[in-house]
Amino acid sequence: MKYIITTGCSFTNFRTTWSDYLEEHYNDIDVKVLNVGYKGNSNDIILRGVITNVDRLLKEGKEIDMVIIQLTTMERKFMINHGNFEMSPPAQNFYKSSWSSWFMPLNEGFKNNVSFWKIYWENIHSDELHFFELLEKIFMVQSYFKSKGIKYKMFCGWDLFTDSRSKNIFRKDSPYENKENALLKDKFSHCEANTHESKFGITDYWSMIDWDNWWFFNNDKVKYGGLTEWSQYNLDKDDWYQDDLHPSFKAHKKFTDNVILKIISGE
Repeated sequence: MKYIITTGCSFTNFRTTWSDYLEEHYNDIDVKVLNVGYKGNSNDIILRGVITNVDRLLKEGKEIDMVIIQLTTMERKFMINHGNFEMSPPAQNFYKSSWSSWFMPLNEGFKNNVSFWKIYWENIHSDELHFFELLEKIFMVQSYFKSKGIKYKMFCGWDLFTDSRSKNIFRKDSPYENKENALLKDKFSHCEANTHESKFGITDYWSMIDWDNWWFFNNDKVKYGGLTEWSQYNLDKDDWYQDDLHPSFKAHKKFTDNVILKIISGE
């Protein structure tokens, strides 16, 4: 039996999502869709966790056909604090970042150490470092999969790569537009270090990422779009969201049929 591994946040594993419809598609075929995503995931957990799960399956002798990764909001961060697992409250509760977000509550289903994270978001965090670490982890996953000869594709739940702080991605009246937004890799291009004979920076990591292994929704109004933007430009407004701004079930089904299955087939 071959495995297709999926992962992400609640856009991938909450109620019924594109991953569930993908599993239905392969119901009568000798392919198992294994969803290792989790509601409330941060990108660092998604990207570290997919390596852990894939490596475990390989050691068990399983055959992995493909891995599909959905990235999530930049408003969350994972950290180990004195040996304890810490998932941050959404950054928007403490300051305005470079990323547009819908409202996410302070605890968001987790028992958060709010005082610890208040200090972090307000005094230690920088958008530049956060973005740098995202690219670093993307490159880490890319390198692991290539070392194992595993096919993979990444996509975003919504726009992560442009400066969207002044815009509402999850608008209900008309589709989001970002063609005029600065790319964050350009906004943060000054962030580099030349020290101890080692040069590294955001533009260095950006250039090393294999963008052919990404799916983006692009048109004359959107660049580097994800599932949300695809839904807005391919479905009627009433079918964009559930009540909480997660993609509608219709959006998930159409996205599976028109995007995910084509990714898997190589179209």
